[in-house]
Amino acid sequence: PAISSFTALAAASVSFSTMGRYRVLGDPTAFWVGLAFGVMSILYAVYVLTWPDLGPGEGTVLRTLPNTSVWVFDLAMALTGALLFPASLASWPTPATRSVARLLAIVCLGIAALVGILVVVFELSLPPLVIGSHFTPASHALTGALVALYGGGAALSTRRYRRSGDALLGHVALFQAAAAFAVFAFILSDKRYDPWWYSSRLIVAGVVVTVLFGTLGGYVGLYRLE
Repeated sequence: PAISSFTALAAASVSFSTMGRYRVLGDPTAFWVGLAFGVMSILYAVYVLTWPDLGPGEGTVLRTLPNTSVWVFDLAMALTGALLFPASLASWPTPATRSVARLLAIVCLGIAALVGILVVVFELSLPPLVIGSHFTPASHALTGALVALYGGGAALSTRRYRRSGDALLGHVALFQAAAAFAVFAFILSDKRYDPWWYSSRLIVAGVVVTVLFGTLGGYVGLYRLE
């Protein structure tokens, strides 16, 4: 929970700094990156609250089923990866459409919060992704889809980074590649709390912090130019 809370805070910081870049420079890439990491920070916060054994009486703060936190984590990674795709493809929103972009950001962040709430409310109806401490075949299938999502996104971001030289796209590509390895660790993992499981959490936390320092480094560069 401590590592995931730290990851949520770092993701929120990335979202804040990149949205600031969009407001000042009108950079569409920064908008989508900020939106993706904002969604990630919200769902990671829900993930921490659904962590088994975190609450009193060996329960969670919200609910008690271990399956719930696995669903929240997978949905957090899926929505984050999906929102990072436009970062390497889209040339919208432009500075002229900031009001529409603001509305889109509010809607997406609201949907992220709603998804977290719905997973908790309907946790008894969700297919099991973990039984005891062992992951199910359905969990590994979902993990394989996440690997493909992040692997494809990393290829697109790297391609556009090499063409444009935008450092933010380089950090996005790094995050996507590292996230692909992190979720792939679930395929190698037999159960929770084994070395592969811990490695996946540490990889995600480390690469989010790397993206944060990369965005802050971009601000330092702007200050030096000024």
